[in-house]
Amino acid sequence: MKEQNKLQSGWHFIAQIEVGDFLSLEDAEEAYMQNYLEDGFTAIKFEPLGKNKYAVYLRRPGAVNYYKDEILNLPRWKYCRDIWAQVEKTGNLKKIKYLQQKDPYFKAFCRVLALSVKIEILKKQLINWQDKQEEIINELDFWGIALKNYRALLQSPAKNKILSDWEVGLPADLRRKFRNRKYLPSYAEASRIPFKQREAYQEKMFDYEIWNREYIKALARVIGKKKQIVLEVGAGTGRLSYFLQKKLPQSKFYSTDVSLKNKVSGISLIKMSMKQALQKFKPDVLICSWPDEFFWQEIKYNQRANKIILIGDSEDTPLAKDVEGEWQWLKIDGFEAKESLKLKEVQTSRDSLGITLIYSK
Repeated sequence: MKEQNKLQSGWHFIAQIEVGDFLSLEDAEEAYMQNYLEDGFTAIKFEPLGKNKYAVYLRRPGAVNYYKDEILNLPRWKYCRDIWAQVEKTGNLKKIKYLQQKDPYFKAFCRVLALSVKIEILKKQLINWQDKQEEIINELDFWGIALKNYRALLQSPAKNKILSDWEVGLPADLRRKFRNRKYLPSYAEASRIPFKQREAYQEKMFDYEIWNREYIKALARVIGKKKQIVLEVGAGTGRLSYFLQKKLPQSKFYSTDVSLKNKVSGISLIKMSMKQALQKFKPDVLICSWPDEFFWQEIKYNQRANKIILIGDSEDTPLAKDVEGEWQWLKIDGFEAKESLKLKEVQTSRDSLGITLIYSK
């Protein structure tokens, strides 16, 4: 506590760390700055506590002066600095997030500071990490465009909407289309969102996939034209079933999830567990996008479905496991799994290796 009291106002104690063979101060600096940028922290300090032990402090308002060259020529920067100073008195991080949502200028102001620091970190890495130069240069290009975008938005009229990270670089007409949650883009339009921005799309729009016309059309062919009951579990927004129902009006679609927090207005979504949904609707076809561990626990309650469709990507979806050095699709008793290469060609997932598995009896 004595060390904390010695620090000037604005520094916040975050953690105590121990450095050694597996963690250097440089690694710690990069990790903490990356994790706390969004909360408005833009400077870091390590205070020694003893052998290899340090207290980590992060700071917000001091960075406004340190990076004032980045923002001095921006309208209302003093106004934003004053808001930041008011928040600083309470040290309330939730207040910063609240103000970013309420005031688009303050959000852009915070992003300019955060991205300035991020770019400085990448420039250091470019010097030190010779084996990752191409990757770092691509990151610098991407975040440089984002920084330019936020600076431009701060100079724009108050009526202009501050962009989400996934919207950076997209033309205005396409942004408007994507914001309409009942709009289904073409594969070409969906592909306009770079891979680096698709995780931001997921976090903002609550869809793990960017559904597109060509993919929905191809998936409808897999389901088939005959009249049947189709159940989607873990549906999130319900948009996948909404688009498929339009393609297959003769079938009955039910989209369910254990939570309705991501429900889209005007799109049907039923609050129900997978077990309850399987027992109630007894589907002919079962669909799950990005299945989690609960899917694999409750698939045993399937009584009728003779076709199961699982959607995900190569990195974050548990659709396969390593068996003696070879990746094998996870098994469902009584079913045989096959990847659809036709669907893969038109899938706009979070990475370049989207996967659609068709389980058939």
